[in-house]
Amino acid sequence: MSLRVEQIKVSYPDRVIGPVDFEVPDGDLMCLLGPNGAGKTSILKAILGLTRAEGLVELNGSMHRPGAIAVRRSASWASDSPDAIPATLTALELIRFHAWCGRCGVLAEKAAVGRALEIAERLSLDAQDRRLIGTFSMGMKKKLQLICCLMRRPAVVIVDEPRNSLDPVTADEVASLLREERNNGSMVIAATHDLDFAERESTSVVVLVGGCVKIAGTPAKVLGPDDSRQRYRDLVTDGGRSGDG
Repeated sequence: MSLRVEQIKVSYPDRVIGPVDFEVPDGDLMCLLGPNGAGKTSILKAILGLTRAEGLVELNGSMHRPGAIAVRRSASWASDSPDAIPATLTALELIRFHAWCGRCGVLAEKAAVGRALEIAERLSLDAQDRRLIGTFSMGMKKKLQLICCLMRRPAVVIVDEPRNSLDPVTADEVASLLREERNNGSMVIAATHDLDFAERESTSVVVLVGGCVKIAGTPAKVLGPDDSRQRYRDLVTDGGRSGDG
């Protein structure tokens, strides 16, 4: 499976994000980088139809509007907002709800719950905890969102700041989980400020500046072989040369 976004544009009263184009091949992990306000989360939400957008999403050679049923059935989403999951459910109730209503991924309901419990154990989250999600820490909510995103083995994994709010051990486990998704044939699109993650885990990088693609390519091409932080600083200020990768 391949995914390509073509001329995706999100309009707000005070600014416009895009138009943005990029392609994610099968088994790729693409990191979307850029300063705060560059439009990373807006583009991810646009693909899924979570925010109104113009443009097209090509999936396996078929063109769709952003948020089309075919796109939503292929993709799963993990937000970086702790308020994106209901506060009045327990973790297991949310997992079972996602297993019951989820339309993306290849696992049936019972198998999806089993996989969710396995991921929860790897992320050191007690899925049997009877406390309501509203009492969870930000890190616990992040783990739960990732569990719900990955539990059905979706073809397209879309995550916003996959390692934000997590301790180093758990953050490394999340990187391992995403790597496994790639190895199983899924593609991963991650918006992040984590340059270490982008350098180590991504197969491609797209840098957004001011709502537009500044440069795209391999991590080595975009971030350079040496001082990636200085290279990134140059890219998001006036010191970087743009390109289409």
